[in-house]
Amino acid sequence: MPVSSVKALVPTTVAAALLAQEFPGATLEMDGSLSTVIIFGVGYSDAVSRIREWMTRSQVGPVLVTDGETTEELLHGIKPRQPRRFRDES
Repeated sequence: MPVSSVKALVPTTVAAALLAQEFPGATLEMDGSLSTVIIFGVGYSDAVSRIREWMTRSQVGPVLVTDGETTEELLHGIKPRQPRRFRDES
């Protein structure tokens, strides 16, 4: 029985290396400018959830996540918070 995997296409090699650290046993594939993290032993929905958390912490995105067969989802990076603006009460 083949081992299922989830693939995450990440915008940079550095980001891919950092994401791979979030999943023990993950491997990296580099094909020119395309960086892919292959995640083993984790279900698709769990992988998406953990990648979203990582994206929030790292401010990296977008990341394309696929199970290689049927499911594909483009996760967008979280926009940094804008500083609060106060009205001038003069």
